[in-house]
Amino acid sequence: MGIEYQMVLDNMAMLSVNPAILPWAIRINDGTVQVNDEGGMPELGVQWGSTPGFTRGIRAVRSVTEQWGAHPITDPLVVKTLQDVYRQAMGLPPAADPPLLAQLSASADSQEPAKGQTAETSSPAGPDADRSSEELPPGPSSAGANVSDVADNLGYAGSPLAQIRGQLDVPVGWFCVGCKRDVPKDACFVGHYCDRYVWVMPDRVEDLSHFTLIVLGITKHGVSSGPGRGLAYVRH
Repeated sequence: MGIEYQMVLDNMAMLSVNPAILPWAIRINDGTVQVNDEGGMPELGVQWGSTPGFTRGIRAVRSVTEQWGAHPITDPLVVKTLQDVYRQAMGLPPAADPPLLAQLSASADSQEPAKGQTAETSSPAGPDADRSSEELPPGPSSAGANVSDVADNLGYAGSPLAQIRGQLDVPVGWFCVGCKRDVPKDACFVGHYCDRYVWVMPDRVEDLSHFTLIVLGITKHGVSSGPGRGLAYVRH
């Protein structure tokens, strides 16, 4: 979780410089930790003469190697939602939704099988079936979006992706922003972007964990897989 905390704070520092920047995210899949211990007596000496003596040296070394497998998050709908929650944590409103996301969201909803139908019965038949499955038509979505709605960005506003933003209880005011010299020694976690630093004090670690769980929920479950399959972490 130290890696996840670092990712969140580095993104927070980056967006504090420019709130229009898209945050980065990775999903950790697996990892290995290798610990090597070495010990011995590499030096042993005996001195005689007027000042005889006996010298010895003892050495003990422990090395820890960590290796993690990660998956980068590049889904545009997920990245846009991450940007919105980061901005919300900073007390800013969501950035304007690009019309392309409205088209992608409407297309994903229109390709969902209707209730009571299987994927085979809802798929188009005929020689054009393969071609139609590769297209991204701005057809009607489950929220009732049509071509004009997508052009006006209304289809995306009614999609599960956009609706989930209002359901999240995103904490605000839990981090501090400043230069490197402003970071106190008792700060628990510190992130930075260029010369901008963000840190969390011991009494606000709970809010950092809360926000990190929101980010993990978005990156793990996604929000572009149709109605009812989006983020499940909502604080009541």
